Amino acid sequence: MEIGAYSPLSNQSAIKMPNAPEATGHQDVLMKETARKFEAAFIKQMLDYSGMSDALGTEGNATTESFASFVLEKVADDMVAQGGFGLADQIYQQLAAYQEASATTERV
Repeated sequence: MEIGAYSPLSNQSAIKMPNAPEATGHQDVLMKETARKFEAAFIKQMLDYSGMSDALGTEGNATTESFASFVLEKVADDMVAQGGFGLADQIYQQLAAYQEASATTERV
């Protein structure tokens, strides 16, 4: 797969990390996607514990519980795509800094 040909973040305009150390190529894409997925999972958990799944009428029914889970995942993904809480940005910056520090240590 060519690095520039496909990016899972191509429609994710919210994740722009200008202050982070730059990783290159495929690793950069993977770090951004990992950060985005983590923030989406975090938001989904917050929505679930807030009672949103109960508001969707799950009431112990396995079918509606599955439906509510999918709805919460979509809502969380949409929130991250529109900027989220900024958690993905912070996670990416930490991952990039760690990668840069590891690369510097390996060169020495």
